Amino acid sequence: MSQIQPFTWDSLISAHSKRGEGFNALQLFEKMQHANQVPDRVTLVCMLEACSTLCGIQSLRLVHLHIVERGLEMDMAVGSALVDVYARCKLLDHAYAIFKRLPDRNVMTWGGLISGFFECGETSKAFELFNGSLFEGIQPSVVTSLGVLKACSRNVAIEEGLLIHDLSCEMGYESD
Repeated sequence: MSQIQPFTWDSLISAHSKRGEGFNALQLFEKMQHANQVPDRVTLVCMLEACSTLCGIQSLRLVHLHIVERGLEMDMAVGSALVDVYARCKLLDHAYAIFKRLPDRNVMTWGGLISGFFECGETSKAFELFNGSLFEGIQPSVVTSLGVLKACSRNVAIEEGLLIHDLSCEMGYESD
């Protein structure tokens, strides 16, 4: 029997992750390792997506350990995915710690962290991060802008909401 190629493992794990079948992805990840296949950055990002559907701290820590062992924690794609999954799982201290260590941050990294703080009701920190992203020259995505507007409405932050609305219009998001 021939050995399964790494890209095949990645495809299978990714398919289960995208369908919200984190447990099945985790089982494949374990089978992959038993077959002496070393997970690469693609596999690990797919596994982080699976962990976000499970929000299982144990599986997330396992995947994070693999990432650290391979020296990929500061990789842009892997680091952004780590920040996002920790934020989605409401582990904001972990998300923020990784975020601060990343040498480069992009719109996805900022957006994942900002959304996590808003979802956990930590609006002042979320607004602080949003302003920080603007200061660093990061143009927020439509998703981030809508999340910030939603938070403004929840917190009756009229002035901030008007500023975000103006910024969204300037970026061409008003028709979205």
